[in-house]
Amino acid sequence: MSLRVLLIHGDSPDGYLHKTTLLGFEPTIDVSVARTADEIRKLPVPTLILLDLDLVLPPSLEILQWLRSEKSYLPVPVIALSSPQTVERASAARMNWAPTRAG
Repeated sequence: MSLRVLLIHGDSPDGYLHKTTLLGFEPTIDVSVARTADEIRKLPVPTLILLDLDLVLPPSLEILQWLRSEKSYLPVPVIALSSPQTVERASAARMNWAPTRAG
């Protein structure tokens, strides 16, 4: 089974950097990037979701709540990077794990 990763990220160049970093670890990983629920719907359901919790438009917590309200995404683990201030709110929205970054 191949790993299909969905990276939900904003417009910053970090999204491309994260994607190329993942592919550097394992070139067979299928990495897709999306920013909105509409973009996510057009992609196959992934085996893992990486979520930038500092998204502004649309707000990342809204995306997380939407993911957790969709039956097909319920079994998919969501891992997020965030500042420590955002982690508690994201955990309440049923995120699986959030390593925090400095800042």
